[in-house]
Amino acid sequence: MTMGFERYSAGHILIMVIIAAACILGAVIFRKLPEKGKRGTSLFLGIVITVMDLVHYWVYWRVGILGIVSLPLHLCALAVYVVLIHSIWKPDWAGQVLYSLSLPGVWCALIFPDWTAHPILSYPSLHSFIMHGLISMYIIMQVVGGRIVPRFSRIWKCVIFLCVTAPVAALVNHFLGTNFMFMAEPVPGSPLQFLYELAGGNSGLYVAFLVVLAMLLMTLMYLPFAIIKRR
Repeated sequence: MTMGFERYSAGHILIMVIIAAACILGAVIFRKLPEKGKRGTSLFLGIVITVMDLVHYWVYWRVGILGIVSLPLHLCALAVYVVLIHSIWKPDWAGQVLYSLSLPGVWCALIFPDWTAHPILSYPSLHSFIMHGLISMYIIMQVVGGRIVPRFSRIWKCVIFLCVTAPVAALVNHFLGTNFMFMAEPVPGSPLQFLYELAGGNSGLYVAFLVVLAMLLMTLMYLPFAIIKRR
């Protein structure tokens, strides 16, 4: 029987430290680049992240484990393609979504990974850590480099994004028994488990709590920039 890894084990913590250090170093270097260099680096990262995601689908298909659960309907999976769109055209809605939704989602996934059933050095684990790390690095670099400008007044763009994607994920969950966006059940040991228990296992109330949590997280993400702007 193949053993996975424990959360907050030495290996897990080391990987998170490496990712955090890479994000900081990448942001420092990116900020010093000229605008042309920022555009080129952003596009390169966007393509790398997308190609890595497509390769993982191919690998899963080759080994026969590609299924409906592989659809890109989690926030982090959607972030791959939002990153690509932002790296090419830099639309404001993509930047706002990446900062206020994808960034906290990515770091929640790194802190409370749901791939612990796999060994930490296995392909699924390494792919998940690297992908989440690269998405996090991309977003932080864009914010520090001024290519993403968080504005509380633009939170409505993120709300619309959720209003489009969340119902699709919910419908797929309902008809196919999946758990996209963790709306069916929480990741064990994560803060979402507390919400699920608070809802008494009632799926409708649990989803309502998730909506409140999403709004709260977005508000908290924008708050520092709103305070700075006001001052």
